[in-house]
Amino acid sequence: LQNPSHQYAENGTYNVMLIVTDDDGATGSIGKVVTINKLSIKEDTDSDGVYELAIDIDRDNSNGYENYTDPNGNSNAVKSIDGDNDGKIDHFIDTNNDGKPDIYWDPDDGIVTGINTIDIDNDGTNEWVYDSDGDGINDKYYDPDDGRIRNYNGQPHENNPPNKPSNPSPANGSIDIPTIPTLMVTVSDPDGDTLDVSFYWQNGTLIGTKTNVASGTEVNYPIATSLEYNTSYKWYVTVTDGEYQNQSSVWTFTTIPSLGGNNPPNKPSNPSPANGSIDIPTIPTLMVTVSDPDGDTLDVSFYWQNGTLIGTKTNVASGTEVNYPIATSLEYNTSYKWYVTVTDGEYQNQSSVWTFTTIEYKEKSSSSMYSLLILLVVILLLALLIIAYYTRKKQGGNRT
Repeated sequence: LQNPSHQYAENGTYNVMLIVTDDDGATGSIGKVVTINKLSIKEDTDSDGVYELAIDIDRDNSNGYENYTDPNGNSNAVKSIDGDNDGKIDHFIDTNNDGKPDIYWDPDDGIVTGINTIDIDNDGTNEWVYDSDGDGINDKYYDPDDGRIRNYNGQPHENNPPNKPSNPSPANGSIDIPTIPTLMVTVSDPDGDTLDVSFYWQNGTLIGTKTNVASGTEVNYPIATSLEYNTSYKWYVTVTDGEYQNQSSVWTFTTIPSLGGNNPPNKPSNPSPANGSIDIPTIPTLMVTVSDPDGDTLDVSFYWQNGTLIGTKTNVASGTEVNYPIATSLEYNTSYKWYVTVTDGEYQNQSSVWTFTTIEYKEKSSSSMYSLLILLVVILLLALLIIAYYTRKKQGGNRT
């Protein structure tokens, strides 16, 4: 097959193997890791014979297809939000040009369902009721008054306050916490409502907020700037469903002590190839994330498990993904173990030992080798015939 092609139905990262076979049965192969990110999905949501488009404008597949477009203008998205709490944008579409949504479209999951408008909470405003998972049963509704998605069971909604945030990380009373920690709690709501979660220092200073968090979720918020060494911090979390609010206990943690003004680099992490990966090309690029609690620049060295140096990158910024390409081809179908060291010039830290396995290689068949031998013999005979021809011609000329 000349110019082979394959179309992937889903976004994702795939291990691709291209295998070629010649007329003599000899085979060869090459492998590569590819990432598929479709920029648009089409669906005739208004049944007018023309496809509407959901477009990934920011080219970030993690938040879905955030833009809705109808080429002939017969419909429009009244609201584009995450309608099923999967972190990706869905569209509430008005196909009648009356300003009210009547179609729910989830482009990522391929779900198109109708919308019923019902005043579920008896506040005089209709909510939008729909089937979010495509099983034929309405299970969610959107409330235009507070902009929230809630579970629907066919009954009038009586709202209950969210549960108290729990399971803090760092755990209450923790010590030796890095100076740039990530705060995390578990939040939930008895009605399954989505929640807004706000992190605060004890004095009421807002650290940050995460919105539209699904009930039962562990939600985290990274501290943006470095804290003081060997210092105790107190914090708490509030959670709201748009009507009611609840607040956690006040928790405390203490940061690591300063080691004479300089602290060791953090352990390298996030290896690529990922630990245990298979079907890796024979000329891969190794990559890790490195960081330093003091923000120092770093020297990063890549090693095979036996201590052989692969290579070093110098003056790498803290918090950087640093890579090093393998210079020479590795063996096929072979497992390799490697690790990384990082130094700030005073202290050093070492990663775990990671492993990956290269792609398989199929040797050429014996019939192919025989064919190659025949070809070489033919070439040799042709060369001999040419030499004999010119030799005889030269001798004939001399006799003349």
